[in-house]
Amino acid sequence: MRDDIIWQKIKTYHELDLPPDRENAPTIQAWELKDRQQFFILNPRRTKYGIFSFGGTLQAAKDSNPQSEFTHLGTNDRIYLSDWQISELARAKRIRPVIGPTDGARNVPGSSFALKPNQRKKAVTKLAYADGFETFMRENDLRSMTDEQKAQVIKKVAAEIGDDKPPGRSGWYKIIRIARTGNQYDRLVSFADNDAAKGNRRLRYGPTTNDAIIDAAQAAVAARGDWKTIRALLEKWSKLGGRYYHSGLPRVQRRVLSHPH
Repeated sequence: MRDDIIWQKIKTYHELDLPPDRENAPTIQAWELKDRQQFFILNPRRTKYGIFSFGGTLQAAKDSNPQSEFTHLGTNDRIYLSDWQISELARAKRIRPVIGPTDGARNVPGSSFALKPNQRKKAVTKLAYADGFETFMRENDLRSMTDEQKAQVIKKVAAEIGDDKPPGRSGWYKIIRIARTGNQYDRLVSFADNDAAKGNRRLRYGPTTNDAIIDAAQAAVAARGDWKTIRALLEKWSKLGGRYYHSGLPRVQRRVLSHPH
């Protein structure tokens, strides 16, 4: 999606044209959502958005599929989405976290949008090789590949994407392993380079900082603002004398406020 498109805020969730649930949908990987976690949900053209807060999972009957409850912060209307519907939104790039860490819980719809540009570039390259391996195996009806075949795929993909430093033998196995065991719906996150997070692999904003982000999002919605309003409020509250100055927000604001979403 182009970054210069100005999103329009929805008045009701009906404007989003949410995908219908699939009857008798196969069991799929569940999402890792936290209470009060907030997401942008976009319309099919990705020109309109609403901010929704996750409120838990419901299951009407033992034989029915569980559904996730989301509350639209603009109207307090509730919508219920199955894992299948969420996966459809994620595949169409229509759902993304309002504020997402670059590491931590990886099975969050739209979590790859939180990657830094250099992380995304490396992940896209690795994913290209993973897709190359899978395509070769599918086209040749194979369940495994020889080293010679892997080298052939690496050479072909490197030429296609212009990679002058293709992975070596150890990298082949790592890419294949991640492709088989990684995130099913936001595969790009699985290939993200987390070397910068070694020694402290999870960003710890702290509960007060999380509250500041939530308060800013809710205040922005009430003021009919957008993500720029959220950013401005966080900047204001983190300054000396601000509401959250003593919360630790100033120490992490550079990471949070530099997020492109």
